[in-house]
Amino acid sequence: MTLTALVALFALQGTKAQPRQVLPPGLLEWQDPEVVGVNKLPARAEAIPFADAVSAMTLDRTKTPFYKSLNGDWKFNWCGRPADRPVDFYRTDFNDTKWQTIQVPSCWEMQGYGQPIYTNVRYPYPTNPPFVDENYNPVGSYRTSFELPAGWETRRTIIRFGGVYSGYYLWVNGQKVGYSEDSKTTSEFDLTPFVKPGRNQVAVEVYRWTDGSYLEDQDMFRFSGIFRDVALLSTPKTRIENFRTETMLSADYKQASLEIKTDVEGPGGYQLDVHLMDAAGKEVATGKSSVYGVTGGLSNHPLASVKLDNPQLWSAEQPNLYTAVINLLDEAGKLRDTRSCRVGFRKIEWKSGVFTVNGKAVKLLGANRHEADPVRGRAITRERMIQDIKLYKQYNLNTVRNSHYPNDSYWYELCDQYGLYVVDEANIESHGMGYDWNRSLGNQPIWQKAHLDRTERMVTSNRNHPSIVMWSLGNEAGPGVNFEATAKWIHDNDPTRPVHYERYNEPCDVDSVMYPGVDYLAFEGAKKSNKPFFVCEYAHAMGNAVGNLKEYVEQYDKYPRLMGGCIWDWVDQGLHKPTPDGSSWYYAYGGDFDDSPNDGPFCNNGLILPDRQVTPKLWEVKKIYQRVAFESADATEGKVRVTNKFAFTNLDAYDWSYSISEDGKELAKGILPATSVAPGESKALVLPVEKITKKPGREYFLRVDLKLKDATIWGEKGHTVAWEQLPISNSIVAPVAVTSKLPALGMSEEIGTYAFTAGGTRIEFDKTTGLLSSFQVDKREMVQRGPWLNTFRAFVDNDTWFQRSYWESGLGGMAHRAITVSTQRLSPSVARVTVDMDCRGYKGRGFFHRAIYTILGDGSVTVDNQFDPVGDLPQLPKIGLDLRLNSELQNFTYLGRGPWESYPDRKMAQDVGLYSMKVSEAGTQYVRPQENGNREEVRWVALTDSNGSGLMFQAWDKLAVTVSQNDPRDVDASRHENGEPAKFFPIIPRNETIVSLDAQQMGLGGASCGPSPLQQYLCKPGARTWRVIIKPVRKSDFSAARVGVPIAPMPQVSRGEDGIVKVVPTDSRAGIVQVSDAGFQPVASSFDYAAGGTLRIAQRIADWIDSPEVVKELPRINPVFRIPQDQIKVLSFDSEEQGEGEVGHAFDGDPTTFWHTNYSNGTSRHPH
Repeated sequence: MTLTALVALFALQGTKAQPRQVLPPGLLEWQDPEVVGVNKLPARAEAIPFADAVSAMTLDRTKTPFYKSLNGDWKFNWCGRPADRPVDFYRTDFNDTKWQTIQVPSCWEMQGYGQPIYTNVRYPYPTNPPFVDENYNPVGSYRTSFELPAGWETRRTIIRFGGVYSGYYLWVNGQKVGYSEDSKTTSEFDLTPFVKPGRNQVAVEVYRWTDGSYLEDQDMFRFSGIFRDVALLSTPKTRIENFRTETMLSADYKQASLEIKTDVEGPGGYQLDVHLMDAAGKEVATGKSSVYGVTGGLSNHPLASVKLDNPQLWSAEQPNLYTAVINLLDEAGKLRDTRSCRVGFRKIEWKSGVFTVNGKAVKLLGANRHEADPVRGRAITRERMIQDIKLYKQYNLNTVRNSHYPNDSYWYELCDQYGLYVVDEANIESHGMGYDWNRSLGNQPIWQKAHLDRTERMVTSNRNHPSIVMWSLGNEAGPGVNFEATAKWIHDNDPTRPVHYERYNEPCDVDSVMYPGVDYLAFEGAKKSNKPFFVCEYAHAMGNAVGNLKEYVEQYDKYPRLMGGCIWDWVDQGLHKPTPDGSSWYYAYGGDFDDSPNDGPFCNNGLILPDRQVTPKLWEVKKIYQRVAFESADATEGKVRVTNKFAFTNLDAYDWSYSISEDGKELAKGILPATSVAPGESKALVLPVEKITKKPGREYFLRVDLKLKDATIWGEKGHTVAWEQLPISNSIVAPVAVTSKLPALGMSEEIGTYAFTAGGTRIEFDKTTGLLSSFQVDKREMVQRGPWLNTFRAFVDNDTWFQRSYWESGLGGMAHRAITVSTQRLSPSVARVTVDMDCRGYKGRGFFHRAIYTILGDGSVTVDNQFDPVGDLPQLPKIGLDLRLNSELQNFTYLGRGPWESYPDRKMAQDVGLYSMKVSEAGTQYVRPQENGNREEVRWVALTDSNGSGLMFQAWDKLAVTVSQNDPRDVDASRHENGEPAKFFPIIPRNETIVSLDAQQMGLGGASCGPSPLQQYLCKPGARTWRVIIKPVRKSDFSAARVGVPIAPMPQVSRGEDGIVKVVPTDSRAGIVQVSDAGFQPVASSFDYAAGGTLRIAQRIADWIDSPEVVKELPRINPVFRIPQDQIKVLSFDSEEQGEGEVGHAFDGDPTTFWHTNYSNGTSRHPH
């Protein structure tokens, strides 16, 4: 998962393997890629032996006498290189009394040994496969002991390691047992020849890096140690060594059969006896195998089967589970061994390019998930897993991609039980080797055994889990014959699930890409193919992110071929680290541990914070991923069209309710009858909602909610599954203050200022700066300074695509110089201050800003702004006004989208409402501090003090608003970005309340690894006019928020390269006039002005104050007339990359698209 994955171009040269690498003789096991283990047992389904069927039904390891956990405190020694390790520590007489203890499981870096290292692509050691630099390769030596439980002496004893980074040797009672690598799959050893009655000693020597580490180059913090459970198992000599389950369904899904194929080891005759229990523990079916006789070794896969009518099918929506108890009986019918597993009856198919579950097309809407914990690193607890899966379900994610390795075995149990579709992925990523066929380890024969072993162990261990719906061969490990071999092995051994691998689609059952654009998705969706299309990573959630998710999911829903996708990724990987003064802690990332190389904050791509704190990103996912759509036909009458996008759930399974709001205040609410809308059905409904009386200028919304009828294991009764806020039209316009009834306005010129008084309001402008120097309400000062034009925000991680061009333009050093400051008395109750401001950076680029303040006798100030760009400007982070208020204004109230932050392309989860909070509560925490706390579609916002006094900012249309006490430049400079030296500067709140009133914010997009924002969400540097109104507030009275000012707004005026001026009215009641010394003349909405000159345009509304003039100094130009794009036809071309880089993109007028030569067909060579 990386930016290079998006842009890497490679020429496929066929599937010929590279010549076999010749290795020197005498390599140790941890240096030899063809050694994946010594004496390690073959992989098997992870089933625990039980003493009887009753306990076996629980699958609870605490309910069997044949399981003993070795978790706990072990003796531990750490050194920085193999040469310094205590070579004889495994001896029974070794003295470890001076050793420290360490918790098992744990990552030793999180216990104070060594350093966590975060890299994305680069290996954290010199790249020379299969060798690792022995000058720095830490080794951890572990020792513990256990008492062999009574009765185990006559049985077989197995030790199981759930996960060890990255390779280890094992000794028991001073005898060497074996070696293992592959840190993410279970490894087992038979200890029967080594254990004795009474006390037994275990010694484990763990190497941080081995040759296997070249296949574990995932984008993650690199840890070491025994990080998953360690346990002993006891099995009888004649035993069920392994078993696999397979469910089959009839064409109508009403008859099911369960086949259980087993490997039985041990002498004697035996029979399999299978009992199938439903969720209530009731036996619903039984089956027996024939009697087999074995003289030793493995049997010939004895098979038992059971049949069931009308099975409850398993899906993520309805995860119905049964329990199979498998008894091994001897010839006398005596129980010899008992195993058990959960069974889900379901059928996965991928016919004609469509992915289905139980015959229904299903969209996989999920997120990639690393095993990560801010305190324990990779050693994640069961409690943390439960927390994760509950959040997945509560926020409408139905799929998890185990990125990029098999997970702890308990995670699969949870996915079966709670209902998540799982894409299980082999622990294979050699990203640091690149994707060239000549370098890819996937195309080198000496690495094939390791590729196969990791894939076989994943599939064999996990295939009995119904939640797994697709196997993935690995991630970003290049192409090659080794992946052809692993794909073939899966196809031969488990043809019931499709195979995925994004780096080499050819041997797989699905096509896949990472981080496509929306247009590319549409192209792939429309393509005729027998392969479904899966987006394994998209919507890179780094920092303040997940822009335009809506447009992606719209494509998934539109095209049957599109399976869906998994967001990158679930949780930020930041780690707790004490602050430099030790008073607190912060989330640390790459570089904070003096780790080198490192990739900075690129590990923080989660939808949630490391401690699982929910962010607005996850709320957006919940909204966009919801499987119910609502459209308003006439919300006033309750006429709504409802579409059920679930595959298996009727909407009458939920409680329906509604509420109606007026300007964010609830007017009515009620319970709606649960309505039957079948899966896939769309139905027009008339909801019996209460009628309301509308008031002038108010906004009304109907909200419909679908909620859980009853509590589930993941959600409480009343948990909202889907909702929509639908606007109710209101044609009654807002009242407007009457000019003739306005109180008189005092106006005076004083030393250094222009002053205006209106009742208890006093407003002063600085003659030199042109800024507000005072705004007093009843003698209480509200303003410190401002407002001024601002285009800067603390760059979000996804702003990388234009961040450099912004700094290089000089806008980062924009100055604000007043050119002229003038006043004009319009009437006894109205005056104007006009400020012309030069807002350019050190390269002479920027804006000329004309701000016209119209002050009324009621104390309101209408600020009309005209921004005219100067020079070649980049895309803008935002554009609007910054204002610094008195720090006592800490109460933040607004009518707009909320309650959490929102941005132009991430706001669907935030309903329009009336929200109140403290300024300190308005922001959002991100691991690397960046722009946060913006509110979109704000109608009005007020900042008040403890007495209810303050200022209100009223939008003419809508505003984007941010309030904070943190200066965005302090935020931007506080922590290092990728490629920068580590830095940590605590953000110190300013003694002021900072208000950003923006005409527009840039969308978020996903360009930290993926596309920039869509065209409609870009903040472009063109000329614009816009307005905001400032009003005094007393005693928290916000009633003036819905009273308009009688001042016509400025029109939008622009001239194209064809010389044509276009005038766009900003109010339907207004007339457009051209202003000259002779007066006002009506003007057309467009006219030729190529000759240039001074153009003065205004708007007039009857009985209102005329708008300020839009003044344009336009030079003479030679008109340019472009050929309309719809008249351009491509007659021929040599090459194009379909979807992403089609030739038509060269002429579509969209600067974010491009024409690119073909690279994905496997034959085109560059240059071409």
